Amino acid sequence: MHSAGFITVGQSPRSDIIPELLPFLPHDCRILERGALDDLSSAQIREFAPTVGQPLLISRMRDGSSVTLSRELTLNRLQGCADWLLEHGADCLVLLCTGDLPKLKAEVPFLAAEPLLYRLMQGMTAINQLPFGVMVPLESQLPQVRQQWQEIGLNPFFAAANPYDKKSDFAGAARQLQSAGARLILLDCLGYGLAEKRLVQQATHLPVILPRTVIGRTLGELLEER
Repeated sequence: MHSAGFITVGQSPRSDIIPELLPFLPHDCRILERGALDDLSSAQIREFAPTVGQPLLISRMRDGSSVTLSRELTLNRLQGCADWLLEHGADCLVLLCTGDLPKLKAEVPFLAAEPLLYRLMQGMTAINQLPFGVMVPLESQLPQVRQQWQEIGLNPFFAAANPYDKKSDFAGAARQLQSAGARLILLDCLGYGLAEKRLVQQATHLPVILPRTVIGRTLGELLEER
């Protein structure tokens, strides 16, 4: 029986993500989760708030609310999450974040969404330079996200719609990307789910890539019974 360990930069469990990954995994796969903010008090969590202009991450709390975090302060806790999961029997790890995060150490297969998505988009656009759009949760993330994509040689169009705020205008953000010239849309956050993907598809009739299913399909290949 396989044991898959999932790391989130907010709090575990990620009841919004894991159920959408399960269809891709072996039926007897054991799920382990750990969050960077697990076991912290509200006062301690407030210490992770980003200052103006500081690179940030957005994630989900255990109660379903969202939290905005300083990237640099949060990074220090992620290796501890990986170590905890390995100690509890995980034989592969998954980082549930598409942010620009450093490599973590583990002597087991380790899937990180961000480099996986970068390589995927590089591969799909290498031959014909297909114009594509990237949707992120917050407008304040756009400068850092734009720089990250430019550093790997890609210049997509950008728009923002927050998956943790159901009042966000996903259809409007999608049409903004389409009007700019996008012929393919990437939802660049693990917070986006199948519901948001359908909203974007219905608004644009364009192909839409969802990180959750990319991770799920890749993990399914890794854990496939041999």
